[in-house]
Amino acid sequence: MEIDLSYEQAMEELSEIVEKMSSASILLDDLMKLYERGMELTAHCEKLLNGYEAKLEQISRRAQIPSKE
Repeated sequence: MEIDLSYEQAMEELSEIVEKMSSASILLDDLMKLYERGMELTAHCEKLLNGYEAKLEQISRRAQIPSKE
Protein backbone atom coordinates (compact mmCIF):
# COMPACT_ATOMS: atom_id res chain seq x y z
CA MET A 1 0.00 0.00 0.00
CA GLU A 2 1.43 3.36 -1.06
CA ILE A 3 1.23 6.04 1.61
CA ASP A 4 1.21 9.66 0.47
CA LEU A 5 2.20 11.39 3.72
CA SER A 6 5.20 13.43 4.76
CA TYR A 7 7.41 12.05 7.49
CA GLU A 8 5.90 14.48 9.98
CA GLN A 9 2.33 13.57 9.01
CA ALA A 10 3.06 9.86 9.32
CA MET A 11 4.67 10.34 12.73
CA GLU A 12 1.66 12.36 13.91
CA GLU A 13 -0.68 9.58 12.81
CA LEU A 14 1.55 7.02 14.52
CA SER A 15 1.35 9.04 17.72
CA GLU A 16 -2.45 9.08 17.50
CA ILE A 17 -2.49 5.31 16.91
CA VAL A 18 -0.34 4.69 19.99
CA GLU A 19 -2.70 6.83 22.05
CA LYS A 20 -5.75 4.93 20.77
CA MET A 21 -4.06 1.56 21.35
CA SER A 22 -3.40 2.54 24.96
CA SER A 23 -7.13 2.75 25.62
CA ALA A 24 -8.42 -0.08 27.77
CA SER A 25 -11.79 0.03 26.02
CA ILE A 26 -10.60 -0.73 22.49
CA LEU A 27 -11.97 -3.81 20.75
CA LEU A 28 -9.50 -6.46 19.66
CA ASP A 29 -10.52 -6.13 15.99
CA ASP A 30 -9.93 -2.37 16.12
CA LEU A 31 -6.63 -2.93 17.90
CA MET A 32 -5.46 -5.21 15.10
CA LYS A 33 -6.45 -2.66 12.44
CA LEU A 34 -4.55 0.06 14.27
CA TYR A 35 -1.53 -2.21 14.64
CA GLU A 36 -1.56 -2.97 10.92
CA ARG A 37 -1.80 0.74 10.03
CA GLY A 38 0.97 1.51 12.50
CA MET A 39 3.27 -1.02 10.87
CA GLU A 40 2.51 0.43 7.43
CA LEU A 41 3.33 3.92 8.70
CA THR A 42 6.52 2.67 10.35
CA ALA A 43 7.68 1.10 7.07
CA HIS A 44 6.80 4.34 5.24
CA CYS A 45 8.84 6.43 7.70
CA GLU A 46 11.79 4.06 7.41
CA LYS A 47 11.64 4.28 3.61
CA LEU A 48 11.59 8.09 3.79
CA LEU A 49 14.51 8.20 6.25
CA ASN A 50 16.56 5.86 4.06
CA GLY A 51 15.90 8.14 1.10
CA TYR A 52 16.94 11.21 3.08
CA GLU A 53 20.11 9.45 4.22
CA ALA A 54 21.00 8.51 0.65
CA LYS A 55 20.38 12.09 -0.48
CA LEU A 56 22.63 13.46 2.32
CA GLU A 57 25.40 11.05 1.34
CA GLN A 58 25.05 12.12 -2.29
CA ILE A 59 25.25 15.80 -1.34
CA SER A 60 28.29 15.14 0.87
CA ARG A 61 30.07 13.30 -1.94
CA ARG A 62 29.39 16.14 -4.35
CA ALA A 63 30.73 18.65 -1.83
CA GLN A 64 33.67 16.30 -1.13
CA ILE A 65 32.90 16.24 2.58
CA PRO A 66 33.82 12.87 4.08
CA SER A 67 30.80 11.19 5.64
CA LYS A 68 31.04 9.80 9.17
CA GLU A 69 30.80 6.01 9.15
